[in-house]
Amino acid sequence: MGGFVPRVLSRCLSAGVSVAFEGSREEHFPELMAWAAECGASCSGFEIAKFGGEGYGLRATRDIKAEELFLWIPRKMLMTVESAKNSILADGGVSAGPSPGTPWMLVAGLRGTNVCLTLPCPDFAGPLYGQDRILQAMGNVTLALHLLCERADPASPWLPYIKTLPAEYDTPLYFEEEEVRHLLATQAIQDVLSQYKNTARQYAYFYKVLHFTAEAELRALFLRVSLVYEEVKSGLMVGEGWAPVSGGAPSEAQPCAFPVRGGPMIAGPSSPGTRAHVASAVGEGGGTHKTHPNASKLPLKDAFTFDDYRWAVSSVMTRQNQIPTEDGSRVTLALIPLWDMCNHTNGLASSTSASSQLIIVAHKITTGYNLEDDRCECVALQDYKENEQIYIFYGTRSNAEFVIHNGFFFEDNAHDRVKIKLGVSKSERLYAMKAEVLARAGIPASSVFALHRSEPPISAQLLAFLRVFCMTEEELKDYLVGEHAINKIFTLGNAEFPVSWENETKLWTFLETRAALLLKTYKTTAEEDRCLLQQSDLSPHARMAVLLRLAEKEILERAAASGRTKRLHCQEQLEGGAALPLYEETDAALLDGAGAKLPIVLRKLEEGDEEAELGTAHAPVLAAHGTPLLNGESGEPGSGRACTQLEDGKEVAGENGEASAQGDEASAQRTGATAKANGE
Repeated sequence: MGGFVPRVLSRCLSAGVSVAFEGSREEHFPELMAWAAECGASCSGFEIAKFGGEGYGLRATRDIKAEELFLWIPRKMLMTVESAKNSILADGGVSAGPSPGTPWMLVAGLRGTNVCLTLPCPDFAGPLYGQDRILQAMGNVTLALHLLCERADPASPWLPYIKTLPAEYDTPLYFEEEEVRHLLATQAIQDVLSQYKNTARQYAYFYKVLHFTAEAELRALFLRVSLVYEEVKSGLMVGEGWAPVSGGAPSEAQPCAFPVRGGPMIAGPSSPGTRAHVASAVGEGGGTHKTHPNASKLPLKDAFTFDDYRWAVSSVMTRQNQIPTEDGSRVTLALIPLWDMCNHTNGLASSTSASSQLIIVAHKITTGYNLEDDRCECVALQDYKENEQIYIFYGTRSNAEFVIHNGFFFEDNAHDRVKIKLGVSKSERLYAMKAEVLARAGIPASSVFALHRSEPPISAQLLAFLRVFCMTEEELKDYLVGEHAINKIFTLGNAEFPVSWENETKLWTFLETRAALLLKTYKTTAEEDRCLLQQSDLSPHARMAVLLRLAEKEILERAAASGRTKRLHCQEQLEGGAALPLYEETDAALLDGAGAKLPIVLRKLEEGDEEAELGTAHAPVLAAHGTPLLNGESGEPGSGRACTQLEDGKEVAGENGEASAQGDEASAQRTGATAKANGE
């Protein structure tokens, strides 16, 4: 049982994969294609093939035109939360001995501190799904257990699909400890550690549910998993500029084990999957659990190891998507056989707005759900010649998100970015004025922004924030009560209309300094990473981690260079007495409707950034290995039928740290000279 998480659990729980199929993965592809054809899926025009380092994908067996409908998958082939509710998961269960709500407390030493948990006891009587709060709240966990149950059932209709799933994945759940070390200081590290923690705790919880562990043994099991995890994490971080973990859960609000279609599910302290929720659902108290009459029906009862659960979590995390329920009233999570063989590529088309000179970027969503025919449909992203690989667009994800939730690094990622959390300090004398100007522009006084790989490295929203952040009292008054104050708000995110040359100089100086400070949080330089990548003995997972941290450094280096160039330009303009462009020259069309609170010049880019942060835009309809999200209606190519669009993207890593008006040193924590603004 290799990997960092298994080492955490090796002292606690069982290991090894309980179900293995004869033959290689590739040998089962013909069975998958035959099953798909039998179910009514499209099986012509493409085939499954190996593409070097990209692994398996779909290859065109004929020329395919852009936007041509070439693939459809009927609902009967999909594994969904709804199908799980109709499976054996809804029949098996356990009943709890202690009465619901009975509290108990555990106190244990951890590196000189105490872990103190006071937890209620739930009621597990009745069908497993119907009574289990975690399964009801977390569709992805339900899918993972559904997948394991079907894998263990020789009569499962989904076996032709399950046999073609990878035996192992490249998600961080499969990283060795030394490979995880390469992720230190990257935007991925906190989510990776949270992924480890929550997956281990979920496994301990379901191990108890399936094995009806005695109460005392269950409490010891849950505590062992928690304490061993904290010990290993502390050992990993000590000596790397991190403070040892103490007192139990240092980051309860981090994302859960895995996200919707490749994105994280942000969880609060008592949200599903986190320590507080799993612990509260454990059923601690006196007595022992009694076997439910239907418990023997669960095929996992005697075949549920951590390796099994890790495999199921990774399968769902890299493949899940959202689709409409059969009646179209809501969405549900699904695994989509055959379609999920498609690999990712950029799916962008850009144009320039003549009025505002904004670059409008359209993300090509190529997969949708046709409710009329009750099937998932995919059109070609571009023209494909015979023998070319067919790609889809997973969504506007950063490489940190791809590594965490999909297990790969995409070198040509047009959407790569580094998150930074910035905020106006409430202790600053001008806080109220700055917050009001920002509010009028529709921007919070504290928010997560991004430095982008592409040019310009900052969005209109971040530009507007930095301008307000650096304003003097007189400039703030001008934007609040001065002549044409309302109109001036609309120019805050437009690079063509500076507040003043002094203000521009300050904001670009701030950006240059901030990027330089973030670069210092890494233990290696970009050049050292490039040399490391030349080593032939670097493992694939370590290479992925080094590529990620190098990409982040390159984004920060470009941001610092851009800030330096713009700062020097503004200084020249200031020294030369250059006149400022007049705000009257702005286009009235910047307002998108009479009631719009946020100028469109800011709102359009804000929407893209927020979607990236919340995981709502990373998915063009079902993209293999992404997060799908319903995104309105679109006419199906070649017909008048409505086709619900899905997205293949995922969501976002939690952020760590906040820059305040007090200066960067106030936010430096991990290293003596670094700003606590490196989003993770």
